[in-house]
Amino acid sequence: VNPKGIAFYSNFINALLEHDIIPFVTLYHWDLPQALHDRYGGWLNKDEIVQDYVRYAKASCPVCFQAFGDRVKHWCVLHSN
Repeated sequence: VNPKGIAFYSNFINALLEHDIIPFVTLYHWDLPQALHDRYGGWLNKDEIVQDYVRYAKASCPVCFQAFGDRVKHWCVLHSN
């Protein structure tokens, strides 16, 4: 978990709410984690990367829900099975 990333998005969410903008958070948003991109060359090794991405999503969702869930009520999680 990147504390600077959590702080950035926390501040961003606060700014949205201060301006009466309802945040809708998308986890993944077409940006593959760099470590998975480096390991597989993107989505080229579908059999392995899908398994790793599911593990990543299961780990990152609780972190984001805990960090932002008090202010974010709308979530979209994109992953492949």
